Amino acid sequence: LGSSGLGPIHVFASDIPRRITSERANPAMSPHRSAAALGALLLAGSCVGFGLGGDAPSELCSPDGGCPEKGHQLLATKMKSKMLEVSEHGREGAWGGLEGARSAGDLSKLASTLQKLAAGVVEGTEQIDDTQREVLKTISDEMDAIIQAILASHQEDQGEVDRARDGAATCSVPAEEIEANRQDARSKETSHSDCRAAETAAKAKMGAACNLYHSIATNQNMPPCMSTYDPTPERDAFDAMHTCLEKIIRWSVPLEESLTLNRRLCKEATEAYDKKVKECNTAQSTYEMGFCSYHDKLTGACSAYAACRTTAAKGRTDVHAAVQVAEQGRMAEYKAAQHVKCFLGVFEATPAEQPAKLQACMDAVITTTQFEIAYHE
Repeated sequence: LGSSGLGPIHVFASDIPRRITSERANPAMSPHRSAAALGALLLAGSCVGFGLGGDAPSELCSPDGGCPEKGHQLLATKMKSKMLEVSEHGREGAWGGLEGARSAGDLSKLASTLQKLAAGVVEGTEQIDDTQREVLKTISDEMDAIIQAILASHQEDQGEVDRARDGAATCSVPAEEIEANRQDARSKETSHSDCRAAETAAKAKMGAACNLYHSIATNQNMPPCMSTYDPTPERDAFDAMHTCLEKIIRWSVPLEESLTLNRRLCKEATEAYDKKVKECNTAQSTYEMGFCSYHDKLTGACSAYAACRTTAAKGRTDVHAAVQVAEQGRMAEYKAAQHVKCFLGVFEATPAEQPAKLQACMDAVITTTQFEIAYHE
């Protein structure tokens, strides 16, 4: 990578701006994609390095920071600057391993490579020049961007999990409407029950009235003389005939009045009963329709609620499954990015501080609890 000291370039420099833009457009980068972006920045840094050195031909790097598609071939044949010399020399040291870490697209490997480079600096087997420090500063800035992207991705996923929980809260039952239907059905049930009780009383009254009428009509105690009553008596039997007729009148007139009255009472009771039966039948139909309406409303609401909860539960499960995968990826990426930053800090420390700084980075346990998602059951 030019003055950075990395080995020959094996990707087209003209791809760099597009790759960087693509990675930045997606803040929820996986560890592999983030490391690939770092590699792209390293490669872009090589073009910047050429411009700073002033030894690269103008056709190698365009004003917008891109390099021609065949730039790596031109570098191999035209570069005679110190940067190419550093690249050839660096291929044999830990610095040259950065290119491999970049190509692998793995932040963990990048951290491991930086650890080896830092160890080499501490041991005195590696030297970092100003141009290389600029590249390391670029890496540090990119780690900050990655960490911010991790935080944003975490917050976004927590929001997704919260929305999945809230989705179940939208499932509801029209309780007031159902209660109104229940009360209406209960009122109609009471009306029907009261009507049937009145119907029973009307039936009993009809039975009593008609039974009395039938009893009077079938139990007539006529005078005994009626059986021998002679409507054409002899003259000497006129008195006996008249006496018998008087008995018949005394018996028949009250009987006729009683029969007339009780026949009317029986008829009225029968009509009242028949009317009550029709009224109660109507009340029963009204009650049955009211109850069925209430039942349909209740079962329909319960079915809709159950379906809503099932859909919400499935959606929540799917969201949890997807977020859990992203959650683990973020934690791994965050650990790697923090290790990278820690090892980069070794190069900023004084020679006296570097050994302890390196050991602290090697022993560091990166906390990721802040990126744990709060799941809701």
